[in-house]
Amino acid sequence: MNFRTKLITSLIAAVAAATPLLATTTAGAASTQPKVTAVWARTSTGSTGAVYLTMSGTGKADKLIAASAPKSVTKKAQLHRTMMGSGDLMSMAPVKAIAVPAWGTVKLKPGGYHIMLIGLRKPLEAGASFPLTLTFARSGKQTVTVKVRKS
Repeated sequence: MNFRTKLITSLIAAVAAATPLLATTTAGAASTQPKVTAVWARTSTGSTGAVYLTMSGTGKADKLIAASAPKSVTKKAQLHRTMMGSGDLMSMAPVKAIAVPAWGTVKLKPGGYHIMLIGLRKPLEAGASFPLTLTFARSGKQTVTVKVRKS
C-alpha cells in the first residue's frame, strides 16, 4: 500500500469512528431545548388574541426571547405579562424575555405571562390551529402547534 492509499484509508476510518460521536452531540444539543406542552389560544372576536403554554427546562436554563406566527394568522406576536397596576387595575406590558429554569416549569396562562397576537387577520375560532415559532436565547427555534379553544 502506498502512502496516499494509507492516508485515504486512515481518513475514512477516522470519519467512520467520529460519526456516532457527531450524532450523539447533535442529539444532546436538541435535548436541552425546553419541552413545550399544553399550547392553546382562546377564541377571539377582535384583532388581538393570546397564546398560553407550559415550558419545562431539560437541564439547561434558557429564556424565551421571541415568538412568531405566519403572516396569514397575525401581524405580530409579542411576549407579554399581565400584572396588577395602580388602583387595583390589571395591566399588560411587553417583556423582553421569559426565563425557563434548568429543571423548572413556567406556565404562560391567563392573568400572567402570555404571547400576545396583535393584528389578527381574522378572529380565532374554536377547533382551528396554527403554527407558532418560539425563539430561545440558548437553544434556538422550536415550532409548536397552537390549538384554539373556548376558554
